[in-house]
Amino acid sequence: MENKYRDDFSPLQYLTEWYKDPSSPDDLFSHFILQNIHKFFKTLQHKDEVLDVLDIGCGPVISNVISTSRYARSIVLADYSSKSLSLLNQWLTKDPQLKFDWSTHFKYVVETLEGKGEREVREREELLRSKIKAIIPCDISQDPPLPASYSSPYDTVICSLVIDGAAETVPQYKEQLKRLHCLIKPGGHLLLVVGTTPSSIDYCYERYYMSKSQTGTEYCLLLLSPKYLSLLLKEVGFSIIDVQNHPNNRPSSNYTFISAKV
Repeated sequence: MENKYRDDFSPLQYLTEWYKDPSSPDDLFSHFILQNIHKFFKTLQHKDEVLDVLDIGCGPVISNVISTSRYARSIVLADYSSKSLSLLNQWLTKDPQLKFDWSTHFKYVVETLEGKGEREVREREELLRSKIKAIIPCDISQDPPLPASYSSPYDTVICSLVIDGAAETVPQYKEQLKRLHCLIKPGGHLLLVVGTTPSSIDYCYERYYMSKSQTGTEYCLLLLSPKYLSLLLKEVGFSIIDVQNHPNNRPSSNYTFISAKV
């Protein structure tokens, strides 16, 4: 799996196919993730700009930290793919060669979810840039998963659509949850998004493609049931705060958002 993601993954294709517009009826999961991240911070009512935040395995995606930037003192973006890191840096530096526009995501978060106006949309983009402390490599399958200089624990760790593709077995899945736990301060929080199985079994495997046309490189997901996933999280030391399943439940798989506390 690591070699496929390193060699075959096209971050620009991934963004173009799956992250066009979270307000579109065709959007599969990004609106679900953004809504739940927004809800998490709104519910906890954190004071502004006090949190050190890590988005681990973020891929080429910046939208998961749009809401977060209001509450963060610093944000670290980390991913395994050097190609994804390159796209993140292009956005951060306003590289005119970047061929993807995040404006629909900023509008969705700031206008639709927060009820603010166009001026605040523009300001949020600059606020997020100012909060990004570093863009770094990571490998959640290794100890430590981050470079040593960035391994100090964080207040909040976001891990979206990572472990279900990185772990090949349930023991590996559990080990990766343990690594996430070690990256979070006591009293801190994990925001976890994974593919899950809605069936009564504990786990299953599902093939998937980065392309909506179901062509190209084939990948494999390890899908746990929400109940089994919650059990593993508790076993490695998390306390579950909330579990939200995507409302458009599919027969074979679904998306689940879990917030948990260390």
